[in-house]
Order: sequence, then C-alpha cells, then structure tokens
Amino acid sequence: MRNLIRNSRWYTDQSGKTSYFENNGPAADVFSMQGYRTRSLTLTAGDTGTVVDRYEPMLPVKGQRAIRWGYRIRAIESQSVILGAQFYDASGSLLHTLKHPIGNYITAQFQPILIRFPVPPKAETVRLFLELSGKITACTYYAPTAFFCK
Repeated sequence: MRNLIRNSRWYTDQSGKTSYFENNGPAADVFSMQGYRTRSLTLTAGDTGTVVDRYEPMLPVKGQRAIRWGYRIRAIESQSVILGAQFYDASGSLLHTLKHPIGNYITAQFQPILIRFPVPPKAETVRLFLELSGKITACTYYAPTAFFCK
C-alpha cells in the first residue's frame, strides 16, 4: 500500500513551514523517530482551545470505498483526540464530516492508530484532520499515513 500523504516526515522549508500541513498547535519537533519528525504537546484542563492538525491537499476519493488514516501516537493522558475526514462533492461543497474519537486507544507506548472512514456517495475529495482538546499529557505523534481500502 502506498501512503497518500505527501511530506509524511514533516520536512520544513527555509521559513520553517511544514509543507502540506496546516496546524494551530506545535511545530514539528527537532526530535525524530524512525526518520519521521514528531509533534509533541501537553494541554491542561484549563486550556479552552482545540489544536487542529490538518492535511491541506484534498485527496481524490471518487470510485473508492473507504480511506484509512492516522498516526503513530502515544500519550500519558488523552481526554479528547479525534481523527476526522471531511468529504466534498464535485463543486467543492462539504457533503459530510466524520469524526472518530481515538483517545481511549492511546497508551503510553507508541502504536499506529489508523481509522477507516467510508467514502459517502457523490464524494469527490476528502480533507483529513486530527483534533486534540481537553487535558492531554505528553502526547507525541508522527508518521501520518493514509491509504485506500475496501
């Protein structure tokens, strides 16, 4: 299977921007695991915002049954961590947003967490995202991965 995510190692350009990714949270760490740069964050119970890490290019999904996507991730505590997929029609209008909470799957050990999102009828493209909120202690994630599946 071929990873659909471009720049999954989070290389940065000369200005420090990570191509193909938009986020309002942490920049990629200097640290890396297995050749992939990581992102790490801690949110306290008093933090009211949501950190969103979004893969910017929309992926074409016409004719596909499902897309599976996620990260290698670990955390000491993870109150609200959600993998999501926004599906759009041919005119670029949002058809459907699917969100899957993964906080209960995350442990203190790194593990791949990939969730299957069925492609709705009439969907042409998808945008993938990760949302983190609430109390999150020592969460580190890396190696975003996406591929089509049945």
